[in-house]
Amino acid sequence: MTAENMIATSGGTDGGREDFSPDIKK
Repeated sequence: MTAENMIATSGGTDGGREDFSPDIKK
């Protein structure tokens, strides 16, 4: 997970990551 992704997802919370990157859920 890159810092850019974390910034784009509400501080990089688990919920934000799932919402931002569907692949993470798998």
